[in-house]
Amino acid sequence: MISRRRHEPPPRHGPRRSVRALGHRDFALFWVAALVTNSGSWLQNLAAPYVLYESTGSAVWVGLATTGQLVPYMLLGPVAGVLAERAPLRRTLLIAQSARALTALAMFVLWTAGVRQPLVLLLAVVAAGCAQGLSMPSWQAFVHRIARPEDLASAVTLNTAQFNLSRSFGPAVGGVVLVAWGPSWAFLLTFLAVSCVVVVLPAVRPAPPVTAADAHGPTGTGRKGDTGEERGATDTRVLRQFTEALSYTRGRPGLVLALSLIAVVGLLGMPVFQHVIVFTGSVLPSGPAALPLLYTALGIGTVLALPLVGRSEQRIGRAGSARWSLPLYGLSLTAFGCSSTLWSAGALLVVVGACFLVSLSVGNNTVHLLVADRMRGRVLALSVMVYTGSTATGAWLQGLLSDLVGARETVIAAGCALVLVSVPLGYARGRFSAHRLDGTRDAPVGSGAHRGTARTVAPDRAGYSSGTVPRPGGTTMSEHTPSQAEGDRDEDEWTTPDVPHTTPSQAEGERDPADATEPAHDNAERG
Repeated sequence: MISRRRHEPPPRHGPRRSVRALGHRDFALFWVAALVTNSGSWLQNLAAPYVLYESTGSAVWVGLATTGQLVPYMLLGPVAGVLAERAPLRRTLLIAQSARALTALAMFVLWTAGVRQPLVLLLAVVAAGCAQGLSMPSWQAFVHRIARPEDLASAVTLNTAQFNLSRSFGPAVGGVVLVAWGPSWAFLLTFLAVSCVVVVLPAVRPAPPVTAADAHGPTGTGRKGDTGEERGATDTRVLRQFTEALSYTRGRPGLVLALSLIAVVGLLGMPVFQHVIVFTGSVLPSGPAALPLLYTALGIGTVLALPLVGRSEQRIGRAGSARWSLPLYGLSLTAFGCSSTLWSAGALLVVVGACFLVSLSVGNNTVHLLVADRMRGRVLALSVMVYTGSTATGAWLQGLLSDLVGARETVIAAGCALVLVSVPLGYARGRFSAHRLDGTRDAPVGSGAHRGTARTVAPDRAGYSSGTVPRPGGTTMSEHTPSQAEGDRDEDEWTTPDVPHTTPSQAEGERDPADATEPAHDNAERG
């Protein structure tokens, strides 16, 4: 018989639900250290393009700096995904973040020594990107390990918010440092900030990974490929393992739609962060002194949107959140391109920052909640590759267009393109319907979930979601027939009889169904 942990139901109110994961010591400690570390990284990511633009006067070099930072994420993605599944997560993070800190120290030494060649600075940016690219899937998987199952959605949203807060506040602080003390101090502060997570990581206690052997005993019934013997028999070649992740993802429309949303945000929306540099340098009358103010406006938008993510997903689901956030993102971006004063640009960037967080959180949350644990590292690596690849491509293309036709025209065109791309979200049907984003688990194409009449229900205010309806007594009842419920699972993940009833926390989608069972001693540690 299958045992399932009981969790307290999630809070009914969106704002509290969005930050609930911060109530746990390990997650809160790691989150604060990550915010400081990534703020330092983005301080460096501002300083490098800034000095390149000041020395060359070309927006192309600004785009190359962003591309050089992100391309390593794509190239190293397959290796990073396998590392996230095979290597100890904390050890991988410690090594990679130490390397990041050393690259920041090297940039400080080079600048202090008088090295000003653009190519040398670009190579240093690429080295930092390599260190971060190797650790990003492990970082996201580590968040899954230090968050309680009932708080996974909150943890993923907070992790996304942390990255975007650091992307805004790091450059805001960097703008002040660059104007007041110069690039050398910016690089030194980056080294100190990145070292923060290296100091904190040994104090964080992640939960041990749950394997099929742990969950089902020595018989080994459970998910394929999770026991040590089965892992040894699986393919060890990185590319073959990554190809398996591609096949897994391609057969699951919810994951494909989530990755497509992430790609659109990276290609069309993310380059606004680099356009802020160009706008303050050549478009707005205030000059470079306005750089901290505009990046602060982006950060304020991220903070304001944090409670909005939970409330919106709870009331209208992730699909509904994508339907309003993406077109509003495009409209606000277009309006920012038309702005002529510092204050109007700042006010519009608040809206841009908020829509950026909501749109990206929908994609990230969907990936985390749908993917099976046995594929988590590789699919998260694929997600990182999609985001960084689209961002790098968008940065280079929009930097080139900015030089050819102007920064204002480029931003307006990107905003209009976002609005146009968001239209299919409201009309697509079938395999790529937006409702796929609201699933709690993603069934492969051709399974019973696609052949039957099962439908997806957005989470309601009581915290129930896809495929469950509350009974009068407060429990939940599956809408699927037993045969349909059988088709909702990944056929490779679950080999025990189906259980037709779900608890509210399971309906919320915090865990892959195959991970619903954990050993009693792990429950005691996590409880």
